[in-house]
Amino acid sequence: MRLSISPFRSATFRLALLAVPLYLLAGWALLGFVYSNTLSIMERRIDVGLDAERKRLTAAIQTDRHRPPAGEVQARIAAERGSTRLYLLKSADGETIAANVEIGRHSIPALDAFADIPVRRIPEGQEILARVTALSLPQGLTLVLGRDLAEETAFRQMIEETLAVAAVLMVLLALFAGLVNSRAVLHRLSGVNATSWRLLHGNLDERVPTSGSDDEFDHLADNINEALDRIAELMQATRQVTDNIAHDLRSPLARMRNRLELCLLQGNSRDALEEAVSETIEDTDRLLETFEALLAIARLQHGVPPDLELVHLGDLTTDLIDYYQPVAEDKGQSLQFSGDPDISVMADRHLLFQALSNIVDNAIRYTQAGGHVAVHLRRCGGTAEILVADDGPGIPADQRDTVLQPFVRLDASRHSPGNGLGLAVVQAVARHLHAQLGLAENNPGLRVSLRLPLAPTIDISRT
Repeated sequence: MRLSISPFRSATFRLALLAVPLYLLAGWALLGFVYSNTLSIMERRIDVGLDAERKRLTAAIQTDRHRPPAGEVQARIAAERGSTRLYLLKSADGETIAANVEIGRHSIPALDAFADIPVRRIPEGQEILARVTALSLPQGLTLVLGRDLAEETAFRQMIEETLAVAAVLMVLLALFAGLVNSRAVLHRLSGVNATSWRLLHGNLDERVPTSGSDDEFDHLADNINEALDRIAELMQATRQVTDNIAHDLRSPLARMRNRLELCLLQGNSRDALEEAVSETIEDTDRLLETFEALLAIARLQHGVPPDLELVHLGDLTTDLIDYYQPVAEDKGQSLQFSGDPDISVMADRHLLFQALSNIVDNAIRYTQAGGHVAVHLRRCGGTAEILVADDGPGIPADQRDTVLQPFVRLDASRHSPGNGLGLAVVQAVARHLHAQLGLAENNPGLRVSLRLPLAPTIDISRT
C-alpha cells in the first residue's frame, strides 16, 4: 500500500496543467480586448485631432486672404517644431511648397481619407509611421496633415511584450497553484491513507482525523468514520451472535445426540424410544424456529421493499388478542385492548402481525401469573402508535438497545426458554416498514411502542 505520492504525480496537479490553456486563453482574451480598445481609442483621438486641425487651417486661409496658404502652413510648421504634428503642402504639379515631412507621391491618401503610412521627417531624416489625411486648397494646392505614431507604436510593442510575459507568468502561476493545491490535498488525504493502512494492519479503533474546517474533506472523514463505527458495531454483533448461537445450539444438539445414543442401547422399551424421539423432534423444531428467525431477519435486512397494503389496525389488533387470549388465560393473566380501533396504516400485514405477535408473546412470557398485559392503539400526530405494556420485570434502561440485537437475552445463563430473536425480529420489521420502535419504563414492567405513518385519507366525495 502506498502512503505517499509526489505532488507532481497527483490528480490535482494534472488538473491544474489541464487548466493552463484555459488560463492562457482567458488572459490573452483580456489583454487583447484592452489592446484593441486602447488602439481604437487612440486612433479615434488622432482622427479627431487631424479633422480639427484641417478645419482650423481651412478657416485661417479663408479668413486671411492676403496671406497665401504656403505662408500659413509655414507658420504652422514653425510653431509646431518638435511636436508630433506633420505638414506637407504640394502644388498642382506635385512640387513641395512647405513641409516638415517627406511622403512618396503614391503614398498620399485620397482626399478626406485617413491612412497609416511610413514617412520621413524633415530635417531629421528619421523614418517614422504616421497617420495622415489630405485636403484640397484653392489654386490647386494639396495639403497633407499627419500625426507621428511613435507613441502608439511603442504602446503596441509594450502590449505585445506584455502578452508574451503574461503567458509565461500564467504558466508559472498555474504550475505553482497546481503544486500548492496538490500539496494541500495530499496533506488532507495523508490522514485517510495512514488511517486506512493502520486499519488494514489490524488497528480497528483508528478513525480518520478531521481539521475542524467543516469542508468536504471533513464531511468525507465523518462519513468514513461513521461507516467504520457501523462496521465495528456489526463485527461486535457478529461475534456476539456467533457466541450466542454456539451457546444456544450446543445444548439441544448435545441432548439430541445423547438421546440417539440411548436409543441405540438394547433393552429400551418402545415407550422410552417414543419419548426420546418426541423430545428430539421438539428440540429440532426449536432449532428450525431459530434458523427461520435468522432467515427472516436476513430477508428483512437485505430483501426487496415491503409489499404495502391498507391495514386496519383495529382488525389486526383484534386478531392478535384473539390469538393470544388463551395463552394469557393459561398463565392466569389478563390481556386487554383499548384505544381507537378506526386507524389504518400502509404496511405489510403479515410482517406487522409477526412483529406484534413477538411483542405480545414476550410480554406474556416474562409477566408473572396474575399479571396484566395491555394493548393500546392511538393516533400521535401523523402516526399511529401501537403500545404493548406489561407489569413484568421490565428491561434496564442501559440494556434496551442491546436486547434488540440477535441472540441477546437478559438471562445470560439461558435457563428460560427462548432464543433471543423475538425483539431482533421486531427491530428488523420496524426498519423494513420504516416504523419507529421504542422501549420505555412502565413502572413496573415494560412499554413497547411501534409507530407507523397513518394511511392517507381518501376523499370519497371526489371519487
